[in-house]
Amino acid sequence: MIWNNIEGEISRLPIMIRTGLLAGLALAAAAPAAWAAPKIQFISKTTHEFKTVYQGTPVAYGFFFKNTGNQTLVIEKVQADCGCTTARAVPEKMAPGAKGKISVIFDTFHYRGKQHKTVTITTNDPHHEKVTLTLSGTVKVAVDIKPSPSIAMLTVVKSEKKTRTFTVVALEPMKGFKVIKVEKAVPYIHVSAPRPSKKHKGGFDITVTLGPNAPVGRLGQDIIIHTNHKRQPKAAVRVWANVVAERK
Repeated sequence: MIWNNIEGEISRLPIMIRTGLLAGLALAAAAPAAWAAPKIQFISKTTHEFKTVYQGTPVAYGFFFKNTGNQTLVIEKVQADCGCTTARAVPEKMAPGAKGKISVIFDTFHYRGKQHKTVTITTNDPHHEKVTLTLSGTVKVAVDIKPSPSIAMLTVVKSEKKTRTFTVVALEPMKGFKVIKVEKAVPYIHVSAPRPSKKHKGGFDITVTLGPNAPVGRLGQDIIIHTNHKRQPKAAVRVWANVVAERK
């Protein structure tokens, strides 16, 4: 009845004014439906600076947020930029007014120096379908591998043995520093007992041998060095090789 009266009054107006008024009334009628949507709002910042940690120390942080919309907020996907970082949303669905958390853990074991890790979350918020969270800081090394924590044996013929020697050193001097144990995961990599280094005072030399039973193909395996250093009890050495079939 009311709409009929309004329509009757509008019909008496000039056509251009009449068209504009009808369009405005139609938009106003549809507006409440357009406003019905979830909205993600972070209570904390979307970036976290963890400053400095020692290699091997995990960095854990929680990004808190709230659904300030009037529909259920859904965290559809949580994707870290590398395998060193894990992240998950708790809960994944939130009613209007509810709070949630994105828990992020960065494993620093194979990293050193300045780091910048990101996590991208996908939501059903029409204005924030994707949000990027960032962890940044510096990973400090207390126990190092000389000449490098990465040993490249390049191309190796399967029937041959190939050896390399590396040295474990304490960059932060520690009285009585020593290597407690050397751990490897595969039978075709052999490691010697640690022995005092002649080149690096206070360090320990270890020889690694890639045996003839190594599988053909590209391989990358970690050797874990256990030490008594309080700041960094473990260090990793990655052995790389391309094993080819025996020449005929």
